[in-house]
Amino acid sequence: MLAGGRTPRAVYEQLPAAGISWERVRLFWGDERFVPANHQASNYRMARESLLERIRPPEDNAFPIPTDVGSLLEAARRYERTLRGLFPGVSFPAFDLVLLGIGAAVRERITLTLPVLNASRCVAFLVTGEDKRNALSALLAPGAVAGLPAQLVRAVRSGLHEDGELYCFMDLHGL
Repeated sequence: MLAGGRTPRAVYEQLPAAGISWERVRLFWGDERFVPANHQASNYRMARESLLERIRPPEDNAFPIPTDVGSLLEAARRYERTLRGLFPGVSFPAFDLVLLGIGAAVRERITLTLPVLNASRCVAFLVTGEDKRNALSALLAPGAVAGLPAQLVRAVRSGLHEDGELYCFMDLHGL
């Protein structure tokens, strides 16, 4: 599952050289701003420009959140139907890898829920930039109170009786 925003662009630009068999990988989006797919703020557009156009995955292997519908609710319902169709018979899909950021809140956004994120095998936060320092400090503080949604991500693979993995990759010095 791909993260959005500015942070993952550098990671996505490096992935084509990683030797991954992209025909075996299905790509999903964890969140999307409710803007057209070609809009400057679109997470899909960023991923398309930095990764998809370079790896050319099979068309049936990329599942962006639809924003070409009339409302946020309809977009969320369509994406839920897509996920339920691709992961039949389970309460929540279990993704192998989820990339997340800790960016600022955006009002017009479709975002996957905590039960979906926590059912994943591996969750990795990608954190860059001085503007993320306070959020990351709060997230990593011993005994921190769950005031940030990111603090609730556990990657416990709900219902699968095994622990998931949780990572935080950052470029912030002095934390």
